[in-house]
Amino acid sequence: MVTFKLPLSMLLLFLLLNIFLCSSEVLYIPVTKDASTLEYIIEVGQRTPLIPIKLLINLGGRSLWVDCDKGYKSSTYKPAVCNSTQCTFAKSHACGDCIFKPQVQPGCSNNTCYIWGENPLINSFHDRAEIAEDVLAIGSTPGVRVTWPRFIFSCLLDQDMMRQFANGVTGIESYIV
Repeated sequence: MVTFKLPLSMLLLFLLLNIFLCSSEVLYIPVTKDASTLEYIIEVGQRTPLIPIKLLINLGGRSLWVDCDKGYKSSTYKPAVCNSTQCTFAKSHACGDCIFKPQVQPGCSNNTCYIWGENPLINSFHDRAEIAEDVLAIGSTPGVRVTWPRFIFSCLLDQDMMRQFANGVTGIESYIV
C-alpha cells in the first residue's frame, strides 16, 4: 500500500480543482518565472483587506509561510492557540510566548504554536514560524477566485529567511509531491 502525505493547503487545492473540473468554471493560478533568479512565483491575495502577495513555489516544502517582519497588517489575523486544532493540523513542534519583540504582533504572539519555516534557496530553517490563520484568495481572470476566510499558514519574523528571493517575493508556498 502506498500512502502520500499532503499538507492541508495542497489537499484543499486538489479538492477545489476536482470541484471545478466538474463544473463550467475554471480556476486559474498564473505562475511566472523571475528572469533574474529563475524562481517560479505565484500571486495570491491575503489579509483583510486583501492585498496581493508573491510567493515562491517550493515543490518539496512543508507549509505556506509569509514574512511578517515588515508590518503585516490584517483585521482577520488570528494566531493559533497552543494545543488547538490548527496546531495539530500544522504538526506544531512547540508552544510558547513571544520573546523576540517588545510587543505582541503578527508572528510574535503569546500562547501560540510554532513550526519550522524553511528557505530551500539558502538551505536554512527557522524554528519559530508562528501558526496563524487569515484570509487567502487564489485565482484570477478569466476564471474564478476562491477565498478561504480561515486559511492556516505560518508567519516568520526573520529577515535572514528572505535571502535570495526574487524581487517582491514575501514568502513560500510549498507542495510535497
